[in-house]
Amino acid sequence: MHWYTVHIKKQQERLVEQILKSLGIETFCPRIRHERVLRGRHCVMTEPLFPGYLFACLNLGTHYRAVNYAHGVRHLVDFGGGPVVVDDGTILSLRSRMRNGILKAPRPMFRTGQSVRIRTGPLRGLEGVCDHMLSDKQRVVILLQALAFQARTEVSLQDLTAM
Repeated sequence: MHWYTVHIKKQQERLVEQILKSLGIETFCPRIRHERVLRGRHCVMTEPLFPGYLFACLNLGTHYRAVNYAHGVRHLVDFGGGPVVVDDGTILSLRSRMRNGILKAPRPMFRTGQSVRIRTGPLRGLEGVCDHMLSDKQRVVILLQALAFQARTEVSLQDLTAM
């Protein structure tokens, strides 16, 4: 038995998990909790880490048709020659970071008020202060300090370095 990636229809993760479990197939759909602003209010949301996908541990010879044609399933992910096996190490790594069924998100790289310098791009070399992290975009809003004014801009995390 190996792990495979199952491509599923939009927002059908829980349904497909239930169907596959009823067939005796082990499933894994890592979820992550993050804060989001909806209609002007901050809400804590729990969503799949990989929307539209989940992992299933199955014997292809026995379960291929049952999984591939289950309600809510689009198909098993393949690359030409058939479904691709997901490395057990990948599943173990994700599971090791789970707490109470939720993937523990990495800590933000920068704190509010921390001085930063832009490393790359058209704003390279400019310095600023971290205003806040944008949770699901891997971006941060910084206040640029240039001459006698401040400007707010969004910058990719990979383009910043702490000072």
